[in-house]
Amino acid sequence: MKRKARFAGSWYAGDPTNLLQNLKKHFLQGPKEDPREISPKQVVSVIAIVVPHAGHMYSGTVAAYAYLEAYQKSAPQTVVLVGPDHYGATSQPISIFNQGEWETPLGNLPIDHQLANKIITELHTDPDPQGHMFEHSLEIQLPFIKYCWPNVKILPIMLAEQTLNTSIKLGDVLGKTLDPKTHLLIATTDFSHYITAELAREKDHTILELLPAKNPSEIYNTIARTKTTLCGYGPLTATIRYSTFYPEAEVKVLHYANSGDVSGDYNHVVAYTAISIESKALL
Repeated sequence: MKRKARFAGSWYAGDPTNLLQNLKKHFLQGPKEDPREISPKQVVSVIAIVVPHAGHMYSGTVAAYAYLEAYQKSAPQTVVLVGPDHYGATSQPISIFNQGEWETPLGNLPIDHQLANKIITELHTDPDPQGHMFEHSLEIQLPFIKYCWPNVKILPIMLAEQTLNTSIKLGDVLGKTLDPKTHLLIATTDFSHYITAELAREKDHTILELLPAKNPSEIYNTIARTKTTLCGYGPLTATIRYSTFYPEAEVKVLHYANSGDVSGDYNHVVAYTAISIESKALL
């Protein structure tokens, strides 16, 4: 089964030449280095990153900070993607695309079906490729992945049920299943939606300041209590839970920005954050 690139030409450039130029621009405008012009560091310490999933023109430069960090400090054979379900296309709490490939303007990315089926078995669920057909949050990551690691496989996982229990369950299964020396976890969420930039920063930094303690329940409950409008609070919680399998892992906020930096409208912003999780115990 091939999953088409539904958002190419709208949320990001559909023409390969333009897409490559845009990706390079995001890296040079943000972290100031282009992965295709440097060699990765000979270390494997980044076990996960958290990135936004708005259109590239709004969030691509923020995402570049996390992708560069992962490029320099990981060597994945498979990238595991975890994102939220915005459209309600699946009836399963956790939806896994387990076979075939996903299309990108830069070339297709094959699914790691062996890892997919292993996680499906651990979760006691069924494969659900159809549930992924309309969702944008994971597709937005594929051009960055193809740009940094042209030959990797991917495993798309979508959280339709973003409860605390389901998020922790997924984090536990990933912690038992993934090997950071060959697997990179990429979770995606945008932060505060459609409020002023000032209020977004206040709410979001309340959450960001909790991340280094790696307490998924506290993070999840604080998001609910403060009514902070993260669309991917489940993937974020699952990723923090995953990080607890590596006691030495450190959560680092690499960059924070909002859509007003592009649009000029700071009264109704969507906020974006780049986060890395690094375990020096792997060095």
